[in-house]
Amino acid sequence: MLIAVPEGIEVLSLRNTDGSWPRAERLARVVNDAYAHPTRRERLEQLVHDMIGRAADVLHSRHHRRVIAMHLTPILAARLRALDEAQRRLEGWGRERIVWKDRDEQEQLFLCIRPVGELWKRVGRKKVKIQPKQRRMLPVSVRFPPDLHAEVSAYADRLGADRTHVIVECVRQVLDGDREWKREWRKRAEL
Repeated sequence: MLIAVPEGIEVLSLRNTDGSWPRAERLARVVNDAYAHPTRRERLEQLVHDMIGRAADVLHSRHHRRVIAMHLTPILAARLRALDEAQRRLEGWGRERIVWKDRDEQEQLFLCIRPVGELWKRVGRKKVKIQPKQRRMLPVSVRFPPDLHAEVSAYADRLGADRTHVIVECVRQVLDGDREWKREWRKRAEL
């Protein structure tokens, strides 16, 4: 997974005098639209922080731009989907298209960030959830307390993953952490 980074990427981190991010007014309206996506701002701010943190350690691409390699995880995929949606809303702002030179520097940089690579083409652009590895699955019915169900659902939304996948991975992690059970399970499998 590569992200093409325009020159002067540090401008993306600029904040208003009151400390709010982003500084560009139109971009702030798109990013902070709670009705469009309640966690978009946090996701985009973290993505910007990650990119600026890696800006010193970049590769040179054939297009004479800088690219940053990032491992595509469920969290990064969710951030990239938020980026893609915010860019589309920013590009089509208002009835009349805004001329490029009339845009704030932070807006211009934000619109220039382009993820490239096969993984992004398959996962990011189509708003598909990240699916677990294809394994043979058995249907299971489980009753959850309402508060736990709400928390698991919110966590899955934050990751941009399927809720079933999150539940399975949590159970797998708990089982892997119990060494005594693992030893007993291996003994059963050997019999």
